[in-house]
Amino acid sequence: MVRSKIPSFFLKSLPYISILLISLFSYQLLNHLFYAFPAQGDTYDEYKAPFNGIGLLVHGVPESWSWYPAYGSFPTTNIDGGVFKIVKPWFDEPALFSLMIGSYSLARGITTNEDVTLPIYRHLMVYLGVFNVILLFTIIFKVHSLSLAIISSLIYASIPTVVLSQRLPISDNMVATFLLISLLLTVTYFQQKKTIYLILLAIFSSLSLHLKSTGVFIPVSIVAIFWATKRFRPSLIIIISTALSLILWFIYGYVYNWPLFLSIMSVSSGRELVSPTVIINLFQTFRIGEKTMGIDGWIIWGWISVIIFSFIKTPKHLLLSKKLLLLPLISYLIFFSIMTGHIKGWYRDPFFPLLAWASGLFILQMIKNPKIIPIFMFSLIPFASSFIYGHGGILWSNSQTKLFQIILVLFFTPFMFNEIFQHRKLRYLCQFLVIIIFALSIYYNRQTILQHQDFFYYFSL
Repeated sequence: MVRSKIPSFFLKSLPYISILLISLFSYQLLNHLFYAFPAQGDTYDEYKAPFNGIGLLVHGVPESWSWYPAYGSFPTTNIDGGVFKIVKPWFDEPALFSLMIGSYSLARGITTNEDVTLPIYRHLMVYLGVFNVILLFTIIFKVHSLSLAIISSLIYASIPTVVLSQRLPISDNMVATFLLISLLLTVTYFQQKKTIYLILLAIFSSLSLHLKSTGVFIPVSIVAIFWATKRFRPSLIIIISTALSLILWFIYGYVYNWPLFLSIMSVSSGRELVSPTVIINLFQTFRIGEKTMGIDGWIIWGWISVIIFSFIKTPKHLLLSKKLLLLPLISYLIFFSIMTGHIKGWYRDPFFPLLAWASGLFILQMIKNPKIIPIFMFSLIPFASSFIYGHGGILWSNSQTKLFQIILVLFFTPFMFNEIFQHRKLRYLCQFLVIIIFALSIYYNRQTILQHQDFFYYFSL
């Protein structure tokens, strides 16, 4: 009788064990040399929120660095190895993320801009990155399955581009957090139908635009999810709270300097907006901050997965899962496209959990139905990317090249035979091989971060 309870207890504990192990894995990667990669000084946007947070909480005025001529003449100053023009009142971004970072600054005894050093804030972002992984796992587990939650959160936790980008104390990373919190509250409200979750959802989604102007995509996507599931009346709460939040942002500008506020809003909206480069750069220009890096095959695979998943017929019981993934993604794509043409890496941070989710769906489908074309594309895009970066670059001899060619043919032979003969044992073998190559991809992602961050970060074509 005791034996019969052991498997049941293990199955119930498996989600908790899984998320604990994945969280530790995520922390290991995020924490490893977080102060060195991305290189400090690659983007001085890391200083914007700390400066503004100190300005708001210590001096009562929003102030940070900006080179916009609309601010007028302000002296430059040297801080932490960089040259900044500190302006006030500062309106480049809303205040919420700055207040969060500023509170952390005061808790650490940092009360002046001269005391600001990036590693202190990056270490805080390490924990936020782990929290995001936990949120993504929980959402997918609630609306789909444990297997997909494990696969997608492992992808999100290990993609080198994502790991490095999540270390930056940039508001876009908190936008990703608020997106995941909002999606989790949406799922919880749908399942439990308690008003408290709707209220919390209204608060988090509407406050997202106080993190960054593009954060408005979160309440828009939540309303779209409500409408897509025929929940029109509750969606009014989200609409009203978002309208009030927008009014609060305008009041903030009016209190400090209304003409300057309008001028900065006009300048910052649609910078460098040149279609179709906005979307093309998602595929061809890989960045964490300002520096162009090498191609990360996992990001390309994520977009391929999104496109294919949008065409796949979804079972009725998984329709909510599909809406939760696609509606926020298309909402952010629209706002991303019309509000900024920048190719800076951190603008893409809110996409990453959704791309990992879509990637996991594609990989799970490959395990269930191992077709040779998807496996071939997976092997030569994300797996090859992980393999190359995970070895710090590969310079093969002629004999090693020949060995690779032989192994590649041998690896795809079972998949070819499975396409021809459709035999059950061949299918099992192919499923096993898909699981192995996915596990190796995660392993090589880990090796990239723990052993070869310098090669990954500084590599460029």
